[in-house]
Amino acid sequence: MNNPKHDDFRIHAFVDDQLDAEDREEFMRDMEVDVSLRDQVCQLRHLKSTLRHAYVDEDTEARPRPWYKRVGVRHVLANGMAAGLVLMLGFVAGWAMNQSESPLDNAISLEQVHAQALKVILHIDDADPAKFNQVLATADDLIGKYERAGVEVEVIANGGGLDHLRTDTSPKAREVSAMMEKHDNLHFIACTKAIQRLERQGVEVMLIDHTHQAPSAVEHIVHRLQQGWQYIRV
Repeated sequence: MNNPKHDDFRIHAFVDDQLDAEDREEFMRDMEVDVSLRDQVCQLRHLKSTLRHAYVDEDTEARPRPWYKRVGVRHVLANGMAAGLVLMLGFVAGWAMNQSESPLDNAISLEQVHAQALKVILHIDDADPAKFNQVLATADDLIGKYERAGVEVEVIANGGGLDHLRTDTSPKAREVSAMMEKHDNLHFIACTKAIQRLERQGVEVMLIDHTHQAPSAVEHIVHRLQQGWQYIRV
């Protein structure tokens, strides 16, 4: 049973080290006695760690320090509590490292998709035009076969894959736009962190009309995996 004090947003904030000191202490205390909460944290850490190590992604850039570290922690932990937190963090990290299942194990091929798999996310992080052609063909095939069954398809791009969703770099811009206009159940999503990286380099990024954005490709993929979506990396 989920702990009513800790929803998905709060669990993500804990894993991403975005809680202030007092909230983090409370979370750790609850995790010591709540096996379900501890398991959720471990699984989320493992998902994020595996995805970040699997891809050259914008998330690998140094993150800004959390606000509470910039303005100062509200109070200093007592030695006993600090030692307890260290032990608990060690337990969590060890548990996650020993898990054999990876989110990449959920990656499937088109041949494995069937009518019951109604939600599919396609991921591209490569500028190779041939790979993007494969993405478009896969999306088109999925919708063609399962649209009546209510299939939903998302194409998310980060890294070099962002080039395919930019009006100035994608030779398939018109085709992508036409596909989105034709199919309400097909969405192309650009990673905001990839866009910000290019903008810091002085590049003006213009996305194809109707393209959505996600703050982070990794976070979005993790979220979809947790929701039971099928995942295909092209």
